[in-house]
Amino acid sequence: PLANWHPLAPISSSLRFCASCLAEMVEAGGDAWWRRSHQLPSALTCPDHGEVLRISNVKTSHTRRRYIVASRHSCAEDSARAIEISNPVLLSHLQWLSRESESALNDLTEIHPDDRREGYLEALS
Repeated sequence: PLANWHPLAPISSSLRFCASCLAEMVEAGGDAWWRRSHQLPSALTCPDHGEVLRISNVKTSHTRRRYIVASRHSCAEDSARAIEISNPVLLSHLQWLSRESESALNDLTEIHPDDRREGYLEALS
């Protein structure tokens, strides 16, 4: 079911964010930060909230030499979505992929990498 999503979501040249994550960070009174799991090429939805990620105005080419804060300025409420999607089944598959990607990033499972690869390829078919 996921085999055809890639042409709809080209690789972003900007950092991505989840509006709900940003709101929670600000509401908690702390600093907002860029979540690594939102920057993965396979993540188009937030693994926690399930909503489509948004494109910030921070270019990835600018982040290598300095720290740029995730803020309401860099992450505007009207920012474009990483993918325009209305199909709930496809959205649910993308949510699964985001969670699996975050799990692999943080090594939260005991799954052997070969088995993870097989599951990923199976999901794409």
